[in-house]
Amino acid sequence: MNSSVTVPPSAKNHGDPGLICLPPVWTDYLIFFATNYIAHAGTLISHPGESIQETVIAAANALFIPGSGALRAFRFLVLYLSPRLTGSTHRYSSTALGQAERAGALCMVVQERVVGRALQTTTGTPRFFFGENIRSVPLERKIHGVCKLPVPGPGVPKYCLVEVPPHMLLRPWPLDLGSGSDSKSGNSEPDSSNWQLGKSYNVPKIMISILQIVWGVVTLYKTRGDQITLFGYGAFGLTVAPYAIMSIINLATNLVRPEYAAMYLVHSPEMDTAISHGGEFQGIVAGVGDLSVDVDTGEMMPEAFTGDLESTADNLRYTGLNLLGYLVTAILPIALVAGYTGFQSGSNVEIPISWILGWLIVGSVSSVWVRISGAYGDVVHPIWGVILVLPLWVPAIGGFVVVGEMLNDFGICTSFD
Repeated sequence: MNSSVTVPPSAKNHGDPGLICLPPVWTDYLIFFATNYIAHAGTLISHPGESIQETVIAAANALFIPGSGALRAFRFLVLYLSPRLTGSTHRYSSTALGQAERAGALCMVVQERVVGRALQTTTGTPRFFFGENIRSVPLERKIHGVCKLPVPGPGVPKYCLVEVPPHMLLRPWPLDLGSGSDSKSGNSEPDSSNWQLGKSYNVPKIMISILQIVWGVVTLYKTRGDQITLFGYGAFGLTVAPYAIMSIINLATNLVRPEYAAMYLVHSPEMDTAISHGGEFQGIVAGVGDLSVDVDTGEMMPEAFTGDLESTADNLRYTGLNLLGYLVTAILPIALVAGYTGFQSGSNVEIPISWILGWLIVGSVSSVWVRISGAYGDVVHPIWGVILVLPLWVPAIGGFVVVGEMLNDFGICTSFD
C-alpha cells in the first residue's frame, strides 16, 4: 500500500530527495546555540578556588573567543605535566603536594617589591605570553584555612599572594617551632609531604566534553553539499570547529589534572614578616625550600620562581610546548575551514558571511591577548580586563546573528536515507 506525506510549502530538500528541511522555530535556535557553542564553554578548565566572577568572565571569553578557552586549558595541561616533561628532580612531584603545586593550587605570601625584582631579573619560564612563572592570585579566590594580609601603611610594605610555580622547590612543614609554625601560634603540624589535599576529577565536565566532541564531529561531517555551496566558508556548521577543538583540549586536561575547590598556603620568608605586621595565616601545607631563600636578606631569591627549570634545553622545551599549543588553537580551526571550502564565498550573497570569517580569525588568534589582559586582575579591577577584550567579542556577536539568519534560510533538516 502506497502512502504519502504532506510537507509544508516552505520545506526544502536542497537537491537531496532523502532530505527535508523545515523552517526553524525558536526551540531549534535555542538547541543549536546551546549544543554547539554554550555547552562547549561550559567545559572550561577552572583555576583552583576560582571565584564566581572569574568563572563568569572566563566563560564569556570562551564563548565569544573560543581560542581563549582552548589556550587556557593548554596552559594548565603544560603546567601540570612540565616537571615530568623537563625531567624535574622535584622530590614531591608525584605526591599529593606535588600534584597541587603542578595544578596551580598552592600560593604563598610575598612582598610586591620582591615580585617586581624577580620579574626584572629572572630569565626562566616565559611569563608574558604563555606559562607565566610569576602569577598573582586575586584575593577573591578561596583559600583553605585563614589568609589575612596586613593592611599597607607607614612601615608596613604591601603584600600579595602568588601561585607557587610547578618547579619551585618545597620542604615539609614545619621543620621547627616558633615563627615558622602555623598562624601566630607555636603549635607544630605533622610532616606535610604526604598530606592528602582536597581534590577531585570533574566527571560531569569530562562526560560533557566527550559528548561535545562527538556532537562537533557530527556537525562538521554534516556540513557538506548544499550548505557549503550556499554559504561557502561561512557555512554555519563550520563555526563549530574552534569550539570542538576547545573541548578536545579541555577533555585532555580534565583527564590528567585534578580540580581543587580552594588554594593552599605555602610558608614563605615574607609570611613571617607579614605576621609581625598583623597578618594571620592558618592551614599551611608546606614551606619554600631553603635554597630559594637569600641567606643575607632572608627574602626569596628571584631564581626561586623558576625552581629547577634552569637549563636552556628545558626552557626551550617549555616555550616550544606553549607555542605549539597556541599555534594549534589559532591555526587549526582556520585550516579546517580552508580545507572544507577553500575560502570560497558561496552563491548566497544576501547573508553577510564576512562576519563568520572575522569571528573565526579573531576568536582563534586573539587568545593570547585575553591571557595578557587577564594577568593583571590583582592590580586593576577585573572589569578592566573585560573592557580590554570586549571589542574582540563583536565579531562573535555578529557571527551569532548571521548563523541565525543562515538557519532561517537553510532550515532544520532531517534525513530519510
